[in-house]
Amino acid sequence: MPEGTHWEWRGFGRVSDEFRAVFAKLPPKFASGPEWDETRDQYIFVPGRPVSVKVHIGGGQQGLKLKRFAGREGGLELWMERPDEMYPFAELDRYALGEIADLLGLRLRGHIRSGDLAPEHVLSHLRAATPAAEVVTVLKKRQTRVAGPGVQVELAEITRVTHEGRELAAGLPLGSVAVENTDDLADRTGAQRTAAGNDVRRVIAELGLGAETLVPMNYLQAITLWKGSLPRVAERSHIPRMLAV
Repeated sequence: MPEGTHWEWRGFGRVSDEFRAVFAKLPPKFASGPEWDETRDQYIFVPGRPVSVKVHIGGGQQGLKLKRFAGREGGLELWMERPDEMYPFAELDRYALGEIADLLGLRLRGHIRSGDLAPEHVLSHLRAATPAAEVVTVLKKRQTRVAGPGVQVELAEITRVTHEGRELAAGLPLGSVAVENTDDLADRTGAQRTAAGNDVRRVIAELGLGAETLVPMNYLQAITLWKGSLPRVAERSHIPRMLAV
């Protein structure tokens, strides 16, 4: 994931062999790492909150990570990922956990020890909060490739989704594709932000994502769908026409 404020398009569903072949020709973002980054992401889900909070285990950047929704324009979403809101496990303490709970609108209960918190302790405290946070666990492997200056593409294969121990998302494995700009747009002009968004749209068109059976949504929307609160993923792509430029 890029750090800072960036445009993102993400879709869930099935991808064709043709797309995989085109994707495989792009240069890898991390040339010295393994081909696939295998992770277990435990999303702290509070319905209605425009922030993604996950405990990231496996691969690079292990820890608790925040990602804030910042806006939507022309079929793309603007997300903010501050470097100081990526908490390695050794830096998770009761103060950091209190800030995260406040952001999610949760009131923590009981005693929280003053030292660093292991992942299971973080999840336990958030589940016991008022209102209680839900934990959705997503097992996946992913790889990220470069699609030109300032744009990256992530392909993920989701192999298991559980909600508090209950299996979700029948019919796995499921694919996810994300196209993002990599430069921090926080202090850029409106014209520069527009240009970065157009770069993302161009890559979407060049990769032929409009022909794939992908439904555009972010992870918070996908989790809501998996929990049964949204219609099932359609068999046909619903990428907005405005993206096919």
